[in-house]
Amino acid sequence: MLPPSHPIQILKISRDSFPRDLEFPVVLSEAYAYVLFDVLSVDVYLVENNLVYTVQVPLVIHSVFSVFRVILFFMQVNGMEGRFTLIQPEKEFIVTDNIKHFYAKLEQNIYSSVKGQKSRN
Repeated sequence: MLPPSHPIQILKISRDSFPRDLEFPVVLSEAYAYVLFDVLSVDVYLVENNLVYTVQVPLVIHSVFSVFRVILFFMQVNGMEGRFTLIQPEKEFIVTDNIKHFYAKLEQNIYSSVKGQKSRN
């Protein structure tokens, strides 16, 4: 069993090796350890009688993103009156920041698994 301070110290040391636009989702201090442990994933393996673990921590861009559901639509075929073609989206969702600088296309199963999403229903 590792004390909460150990992974936090390792993450602090590793911070400089991450891309500069990405940050940890929480403040790296023991006071916020419970929040960090809610978002990280730990996988444990036994390899040749050695206990090996990996810790996956999501990195975030602190921007507000909007999620749009992409819908099917019909488009009239040029030069063929009364003929339409169905345009199908590649993914179910498009995610973009406010200035439309960053975007991503997501499938339903990926969108559903996003941690911390808030619904505006």
